[in-house]
Amino acid sequence: MGRGPSPPLFFEVALAAGFYGDNDEFYGGTTLKQDDYVALKAYGTYTFRPGLWVSFAAGYGRGGATTVGGLVRNNDQSNDRVGVTCAYPLSPSQGLVSNLSSGYTQRAGPDFNTFGVGYQFSWGGT
Repeated sequence: MGRGPSPPLFFEVALAAGFYGDNDEFYGGTTLKQDDYVALKAYGTYTFRPGLWVSFAAGYGRGGATTVGGLVRNNDQSNDRVGVTCAYPLSPSQGLVSNLSSGYTQRAGPDFNTFGVGYQFSWGGT
């Protein structure tokens, strides 16, 4: 028995963490230590009809400061990102996708605004 149609609105949340060990063989024989890093991402997608959808995303990340040779570096990462992606079907096996994203706050890492357009082709069964 089938599960029925998917709901038009879908939410997803993802949590990620990076844990780092000490690098005792860093440049010049010094030790590199890095704090843990945590990131939280959330997505909301609305499907208008099969193949036609829009998705909004937001991400938050903190941590990752380093110490080299016992000297604390002021490089902790504090980054927030937002974006939107849209898909438009051209046929049952082809479609266009466009996206816009921005790093709206950042302590370390790139300050960016991006726009992209892509073509998708799928083959095989449905």
